[in-house]
Amino acid sequence: MKRTTLSLFASVLLISGCATTTPASPPASPTFWTGFLDHPKGYLKDASTLDATSFLPMPPTAGSEREAADIAVYRRTRGLEGLSRWAQAAADTEVETPDAPFKAFECALGVRVKPADAPTLTYLLGAVLPDVEIVQHKIKSTVRPRPYVREPAPLCVSGGGLSRSSSYPSGHSAIGFAWGLILAELAPDRREAILRRGVGYGESRVVCGFHYPSDVDAGRVMGAALVAGLHADPVFTSDLDKARRELDAVRRANPQPPAHCATGPAALEASSY
Repeated sequence: MKRTTLSLFASVLLISGCATTTPASPPASPTFWTGFLDHPKGYLKDASTLDATSFLPMPPTAGSEREAADIAVYRRTRGLEGLSRWAQAAADTEVETPDAPFKAFECALGVRVKPADAPTLTYLLGAVLPDVEIVQHKIKSTVRPRPYVREPAPLCVSGGGLSRSSSYPSGHSAIGFAWGLILAELAPDRREAILRRGVGYGESRVVCGFHYPSDVDAGRVMGAALVAGLHADPVFTSDLDKARRELDAVRRANPQPPAHCATGPAALEASSY
């Protein structure tokens, strides 16, 4: 059974030895991964490069007003079950495939990118997942029970694989917002729509029932910190220039947005909670 969880990937990353990470740039004749188990490494070597414990606060304390607000949102968003926003949240659980960011952002970008047409961009965006795992590894040891563990209720997809991992911060939110920041830089004429989608991607984790809003907020900070840090890496900036040229070529060849985008993004235009 396919496991769309970051916890499995974290285990694979640790076993493979994150300290020997190689750049995410694609080989001359790229072949693409299929999921967590064969996912490429990223740009960061280890948590000494960027560690979320150095800039993120601890999660809301038990009994605090912020925790009460988080719980209220979790309960309220259970009412979205069966609606289009619920279905979108389920689709947004996919982070591990080469195609995941392109599926998520195609309407915001105005084009569906095929990995084969933009291999550098594909590897660059793919690198965000292992890099987020490195950045959040230590802070995830401060376990905050996930909403559905504390209070069982409907989820948009099965949550069995995540029940023992910390709700804080949201790795998916960090990944989605990092993707959004990178794509907004590469397609500045679409940046507002792209950034809205990056925000909505994180909100999907609340809609699904896997995270509280404060987890998602922290995830966005983590994603932004990662992207800012990567801009100091010459390998990343070189890849970013190549990715820009690839995306420009794809957009020139496909000037019309996918047909379904005329109605598809409506569920994400306003905050889900």
